[in-house]
Formats: sequence, C-alpha cells, structure tokens
Amino acid sequence: MARYPKDEIIRTNLEEHPAARAWSRIEPQYAELLWIKVLKKQKSSRQKSAVYRLASTNGKDRSVIAKRCLRSTWETERIIYEDILPRLSVTSLNCYGSWEEPDSEFCWLFLEDSGGKEYSTKFDTERRLFTKLMAEIHTTSADMLLPGLLPDRGMNHYANHLEVGRGRILESLNNP
Repeated sequence: MARYPKDEIIRTNLEEHPAARAWSRIEPQYAELLWIKVLKKQKSSRQKSAVYRLASTNGKDRSVIAKRCLRSTWETERIIYEDILPRLSVTSLNCYGSWEEPDSEFCWLFLEDSGGKEYSTKFDTERRLFTKLMAEIHTTSADMLLPGLLPDRGMNHYANHLEVGRGRILESLNNP
C-alpha cells in the first residue's frame, strides 16, 4: 500500500487509492470523489491502522471516514459500530459498512464523518462531554447481553500486556 503523508489531500487518480477502491465495494453508486485527506497515515506494515476522509458529492457535499485496520481490531470495532451503538440511547456516528481485503490481514470500516472537529483533552467542556458520553455508553450497555460478542479482556489479557512490557524493560536495561 502506498504511503501518504499525514494531512495530505489527494486530488488525482482517486479511483486508484485503496480507500476509494474499498469504499466502492460498499457504495458502488456513490458519487465521484472530490478528494481524499490522510488523517492518520500507515507508517509501516506493522502500523495498525490508517484513516482517510473521502469527500464526494451526492446531491450535496458529503464525506465519509475510511479506516483501514488489522482484522483483530476490525472485528471488535465492527461489532461496536454495527451491533452495540445503534441499540443504545446515545447519539453515535453511523457505520456505513465494512469490507475485508482478500488475502490480507487488513479490513476497512466506513463511518459517518463527525464534521472534522477533533476531540481535544485541552478543553474542560470537551472532556466533560466525553466523560458523560462514555459513562452513558457503559451504563446503558451494562444491561445488554454481550457475552461472546466482544473479545475477553479479563485478567489474562492484561497479565499478558504486563508480561510483554516487563520483557521489553528487561531487554532495554543494558541500553544507555
């Protein structure tokens, strides 16, 4: 996959871009793309995700967020966006669909664009709204029957993270 600098706006050969090709699998009748903006670049093959804003017209200006991520991430996020959030009493972004790249460990999620304003921890108002939203999501979803839908994040999961971190620290002790 070609590497694009973060914040680059791509205006040529859009139909050849991987995000545009993947989106065409979800919305084949979608209007012609105007541009693609790189929101998060995939720096290497080990990088977990890349995120793009696809701008188009469909009678009115409209953009979609395209996220390319590892299959394990995609499986969890797809369940959250397609199965859990629509059943909650909170307003959330629409998920327009997802697509699995053939013969690849990567998949795509296509989400409603929130309008381009990024969340920032710098502002008390945004932190409070985000905290309230997260609390509402967790309390509302607590009554849902979710076992088996999401991956296990019990003690073994976190013990494994601690063990990996410990190993990295030990490997680095001799490195000044």
